[in-house]
Amino acid sequence: LPFALCSSLFALRSLRAQSADGSASLHPRGAALLRAYGEAYSVLKKPRELVWREQLGLVSLEVEFEATGITREFSVSPMHATLLLHLGDQPLSSTSSSPGASTSCKRVSALRLAELSGLAVPAVRRRMELWIHHGVVAQEGASESVVYRTLDAPHGGEGLDRPGGGASGLSGGASHSTHAAMEEEEEEGLAAAADDGSTKVFMNFILGMLKNLESMPLERIHNMLKMYTMGSDLKYEKTPRELTQILNQMITEEKVEFSDGQYRLLKK
Repeated sequence: LPFALCSSLFALRSLRAQSADGSASLHPRGAALLRAYGEAYSVLKKPRELVWREQLGLVSLEVEFEATGITREFSVSPMHATLLLHLGDQPLSSTSSSPGASTSCKRVSALRLAELSGLAVPAVRRRMELWIHHGVVAQEGASESVVYRTLDAPHGGEGLDRPGGGASGLSGGASHSTHAAMEEEEEEGLAAAADDGSTKVFMNFILGMLKNLESMPLERIHNMLKMYTMGSDLKYEKTPRELTQILNQMITEEKVEFSDGQYRLLKK
């Protein structure tokens, strides 16, 4: 189980504050692997313990199409893997492929996947697009009534095909899936910080605060933004994680810098 270990004493403030999506949860199989590793680590490194950022990193999956024996290997984000594993847990059901013929497949609605994973339905639908693109699952219906079903054989898409049987497990990887998954997670993180027009206003508040006070930690910026907007039409309702994403965007735009736990105006 390869992973990056980062001490809370030396990690970037943005990483320490990040909790990805507190409501989302891994598939029980993935969560059990992390729990077992964490328990073993705690015994060896007592009193230290691991606090997992469960939505970061990559999971290697072997996806087997039972009807053809073809196996495809993918490296995807933990939540992409979680959704596919939940689909794989569903019971087989019959579907008509042509008059007088029927095939068996596994089916699950987007709403049910949202309940199982803790993600919002739109987030489920965005992530399932990757599996549709690579010909692993098919989609039926639209909007809130979307249903996903497994396929007997890969349909189009790209992937690392390997003929012959193979039990589903964790191994290998395909770079195209890796990049697609990682880019989606990064884009969602930025979108969460900039999902409305108020972000620009908050940025201007932050620039004004740093101009007057020179340097500030995340917690103080968070509290002062709440104080400044109290009683006004513009409400500051960001979480510390969302504020961190706004500040990271300002760092990317070369407006501020971060060092020693403090944010400052970038001196040019």
